[in-house]
Amino acid sequence: MAFNKELPVWKAAGIEPPLTKRNEGWKPGEKPPADWLNWTQNRTYEALKELQEKAVPMDSPTFTGPLTAPRLISTVATGTAPLTVDSETQVDHLNADMVNGYRMNQGVKTTDSPTFAGAIVTGALKAQGKFVLPIRTSDPVSPEIGETWFRSDL
Repeated sequence: MAFNKELPVWKAAGIEPPLTKRNEGWKPGEKPPADWLNWTQNRTYEALKELQEKAVPMDSPTFTGPLTAPRLISTVATGTAPLTVDSETQVDHLNADMVNGYRMNQGVKTTDSPTFAGAIVTGALKAQGKFVLPIRTSDPVSPEIGETWFRSDL
């Protein structure tokens, strides 16, 4: 984020007013010593300078430590990844290993003949000896859902 206003440079260090004056402020008609005003102006300049030098740019923030937030909302356009992770370590509770509430840790292989090692089928499908895998097209605008059926009796 670029700052639009030029920094008001004030290099005269001045002298710090006593604590009592800083707590009560100026009284009507009072004429503070120039060194006290120079101290105030210089401190303001130094604080603003530090903010401009150390502020995190809002258009591309970089964090060096943990970031905690109640929610992460991405408004990035379709075609751009909303999140990039440079790690192969699984993140607990991310649910990236789940599809429609089911864990997909059965060793699915993407070949012409996919295999499912240890897949568990329950309920009516188990009684029928069938395994159904929901398939969604990759079209983000109108994803269509279909099903691929696997028979266990072959």
